[in-house]
Amino acid sequence: SFHCSTSDASLLLHHLLSCVKLQLRKKDDLRITATGIRRFFIIDSFQEVACFLQSWIRKRKNQSLDALDFSTMFTSIPHEDLITRLGCTVDEAAAHFSGSDSNGVGIEATFGRGTWCCTWVKRRRETHKPKVHFFSVATIKALIRFIVENSYVANGGDIMRQTLGIPMGTNSAPTMCNLYLYYYESAFIDKLINEGKVAIARAFHLYFRYIDDGANIDNPYNAFLLLPYEEGGVYPRALSPKDTSVAGSITFVGMRISNNLDGSIHMTVYDKRKDFPFKVRNYPYLESNIPSVICYNTFLSRLHAFKCICSVEDDFIECSAELANMLRERNYTRSRLVNRFRTFLTTNNHNHTTVHTLVQRFKDRLN
Repeated sequence: SFHCSTSDASLLLHHLLSCVKLQLRKKDDLRITATGIRRFFIIDSFQEVACFLQSWIRKRKNQSLDALDFSTMFTSIPHEDLITRLGCTVDEAAAHFSGSDSNGVGIEATFGRGTWCCTWVKRRRETHKPKVHFFSVATIKALIRFIVENSYVANGGDIMRQTLGIPMGTNSAPTMCNLYLYYYESAFIDKLINEGKVAIARAFHLYFRYIDDGANIDNPYNAFLLLPYEEGGVYPRALSPKDTSVAGSITFVGMRISNNLDGSIHMTVYDKRKDFPFKVRNYPYLESNIPSVICYNTFLSRLHAFKCICSVEDDFIECSAELANMLRERNYTRSRLVNRFRTFLTTNNHNHTTVHTLVQRFKDRLN
């Protein structure tokens, strides 16, 4: 319920854990520089993967492309294990921020303009003011336990407490799941290093995970991701990760990634809504109350995504024209779509000749 007390607490926990996640990312960035080994695989958007792969040079052909999905992750995480593992990630982040001594370390959360701004600080004691609060590591762990153990469902006259898994709709759920999986991923990499299997640990350099979807590229040790943690793999058996790869290509966060004949990586846009047996109405109509400039800027924003993802110019033109034709069905004018396309190319430093050529190719594909 929107008015439930745990809604505000869950929103606060989301921001606190996001601060924890950022600190762990900073730790991993320093570690990569020193050792060349990643142990933080969480991404926040497709741009991180697309930009990295655009510049990635493969050493040999016929490399592997694998993808996995946790189809029941939110509903199958054991509560006590979740609370324990999240507590470990909070301790790790605090230890990295403070160096060796983590006493008095916590997160200062400032509320303003309808949201929380969190940062790591060191204080002697926990303090709370109307809009500025300092949460110690112990308090953050207590808040995690409170949110996890106090999820209730009301059905008619019955009220039931959720004892396995966490609600997908609560604000802190994605961040909790991200850090829960991070614990097992980092523990697996640390184990490989301690056992002297550094080459295997480095092979996970191109593993990316967006909450419950993963992409594993050019890694011959993909089997570890599917093997249960209890048997020497990465993730606990309760999560049941599944391989979703399709011969020679994978789909991941709106991208289709495949192998070219010359061994390079080919990327283009993938929209899973096209696979649905019904038509999805996912762009605004000009007849709505939305200002027309916002409607056309929606097209412009998608052009930025297409350009970032597509590794071949023809794919960029094709995706742009396909979207423009869809918008034409919603009464968008051809001339304004073409102008938005031209503006995008111009602001992205294309020369006059290239802009003219690409615009003409775009116009040739419009209805």
